[in-house]
Amino acid sequence: MKEAVIHLTARVSRASYAVRVLILFACLGMVLYRHTGAYAGSSDTSGYMNDARLLADGELHPHQRAIGGIPPASLPFMGYIPLGFLPLAGDRMYPTYPMGMPLCILLGSIFLGWGAGPSVVIWLHAMACLAATLLFFRQLKVGRELSLLGAMILGTSPLFLFMSLQTMSDTPATLWATLTVLACLRSSGKPIYAALAGVVFSYALLVRPTALLMAFPVVLLLPPTRRHYLLFIGGAAPVLAGIAALNRMVYGSALATGYGNVYDLFGVRFLHETLLNYVSSLPKELTPLVALIIIFPFVRGGIASRQKVGLWLWILALFGFYSVYFCTHETWWYLRFVLPAFPPLIAIAMLVLSPAARKWPHFAMAGWILLAAGILAWNANWTSKLAATAIGDFEQVYPETCDYLRLRTPPASVVMCMQASGAVFYYTNDVIVRSDSIGNNDFMRIAGACEKSNRSIYMVLFPFERDAALARFSRGRWQLAAMVRDVGIYRLAGLK
Repeated sequence: MKEAVIHLTARVSRASYAVRVLILFACLGMVLYRHTGAYAGSSDTSGYMNDARLLADGELHPHQRAIGGIPPASLPFMGYIPLGFLPLAGDRMYPTYPMGMPLCILLGSIFLGWGAGPSVVIWLHAMACLAATLLFFRQLKVGRELSLLGAMILGTSPLFLFMSLQTMSDTPATLWATLTVLACLRSSGKPIYAALAGVVFSYALLVRPTALLMAFPVVLLLPPTRRHYLLFIGGAAPVLAGIAALNRMVYGSALATGYGNVYDLFGVRFLHETLLNYVSSLPKELTPLVALIIIFPFVRGGIASRQKVGLWLWILALFGFYSVYFCTHETWWYLRFVLPAFPPLIAIAMLVLSPAARKWPHFAMAGWILLAAGILAWNANWTSKLAATAIGDFEQVYPETCDYLRLRTPPASVVMCMQASGAVFYYTNDVIVRSDSIGNNDFMRIAGACEKSNRSIYMVLFPFERDAALARFSRGRWQLAAMVRDVGIYRLAGLK
């Protein structure tokens, strides 16, 4: 009788856990569905969308759209180049962003079209990331309740939501990093998972080249046997060969990336402010429970020492690398670069709580309810304050602006722009002139050439670039043609 009661209690507990997991995933799925904005927008989002379109067309080095009589070589560097591209010799250009995310967007668009496909792709990445993180916590034997709490921290994090609602690679990078570690951990029971870890790790490099930093934790989280390491290398090799071939095709070298020389973007001078941003932003994005990592070195048991060091290397490799990157310090959402290290941070916090949960099992459910309520309240508050779920709606201003250009302006117009240049390239066939690259003399030549060929000139300006651009090209008589939200579309009515 006693065994039957214990068995029934266990079944009820498992069913209750499964229900709560389904509720979490259903709620997050609905929030993401409601607020997703998978558009070609600013540099990153338009870059990934344009890359996907190039892959679909089989043309990775598109021609620059030029004005007759003004070849690309006659304009300053980047004169005809939209955001997300760099110029090649002649009149061509090449994409700068890694192809991992564009490949996924292309796959989704083949089945669902270019309207719904990108949105479904980023939604699936977010949901898969949450599932992989939950499985990662369970693999570490954090416990069912704390694993669910950890997944809740990530899924409702303002930063996770912010990056999962737009066409960005940060959530996919987090997914592939977590899957790599999960496969490494599972390979202790089934060595074939080591080969899967190699495949996933190499694809993570295609999503974001700095996933190479994951090699540090992988060395420790894989079982330390020759067989496991050889399986990992064997799994990685074919994908790495494909990446090398793609890099050679796009960038001219197997080891090259589209980022070019980035050494000037790093410096110890950024370290102090970045550390301050880490300290001030992490509690907002991961709740104050993230402070429990300070206690972790003193917690006995839980997981093997090798795994503890592996988790620390996962965190320190990413946080250390981006601590000297030029923009990580600027604002809360620039911690997106270290988003792939959020799962181990949360796991450590849950591992610190785990001994208490085992010691006082009678208080586990009450404690779980209180912590869950606190986490949801904290993250909801900061999500609202940071307007984290509004980014999808904000990104929609780019296609709305391009709809005006495409439908309300003459064909083959010339559009001077910077912030909107990647979107204009994606959504229209207009010639793009980078307003931040050309000078007043270049503008006069362009205006003269367009007058001869009877082409209209428009300028698309976001608020932060409006005053400087209108002042730089003050020899033109600019008339406001339309306002799309706060984006001004100006028509050149003549010269002064």
